[in-house]
Amino acid sequence: MEDAFQEDKFIEGAAALVRIRDGQLYREDFESYNAYLKSIPLTRRQADQIVRAYKIHQDLVAFLSKARAA
Repeated sequence: MEDAFQEDKFIEGAAALVRIRDGQLYREDFESYNAYLKSIPLTRRQADQIVRAYKIHQDLVAFLSKARAA
């Protein structure tokens, strides 16, 4: 049960990171996305890995949803 909770929190955090990056929401307080990442602290590489993992998760959710509907 604890693993599912941690997974949910990871997905929520990853989704937030994507929204912040894609919507350039960091611009209110930081001059760049990299400056925002330093404040978290995350490296650009770590952030990119999180975003990729989130996108893979979203693709899997969509795939499973279609498979269940078929």
